[in-house]
Amino acid sequence: MSNPTQRTLAHLRATGYPLVQVVERWNPYARVRQDLFGIIDVLAVGADIVGIQATSNSNVSARVAKITESEALPILRKAGIRVLVHGWAKRKGRWTLREVDLSVKSSAEIGQATLERLRAQAAANRASGERLRAEVRAVWEQDPNCTAKEALRKLARRPLPSVRRVQELLKQLRADSTTYR
Repeated sequence: MSNPTQRTLAHLRATGYPLVQVVERWNPYARVRQDLFGIIDVLAVGADIVGIQATSNSNVSARVAKITESEALPILRKAGIRVLVHGWAKRKGRWTLREVDLSVKSSAEIGQATLERLRAQAAANRASGERLRAEVRAVWEQDPNCTAKEALRKLARRPLPSVRRVQELLKQLRADSTTYR
């Protein structure tokens, strides 16, 4: 593999993209290579759609600047198409890849995406905690004097929660039951 485009094709196929195609074309009249939308050399389709600009590692910053200024980038982002720059360099006799993702516009958007992901994870954690509390409560109601290890043996969930977490829940349940009596 002698050029960055060929290395990118091989990398994408190796990472599981079933459809990978070079989309830059030679224009014999203008005697230049023309990228798809002026910014994409390779298009890959798998679980997502990715447009890649393949280059040498030393030209990555120039390609990032070119793509960032392109009118096509916001349209591709809005369509949900990831846009990457693959910069290839030979280090210690091996080709290494530097990948720059231009799918997200700014650090504010990155922060917003991270915040949304963390909120979703927190909601999932709360729901999981509530389910565990309900399961431990059901075991405790059958045997109010059970230990955390006994409660763990009776739980039907996998993976099992930690003994400490079950101890905390049992302690809360016992405290709540004495409060309401």
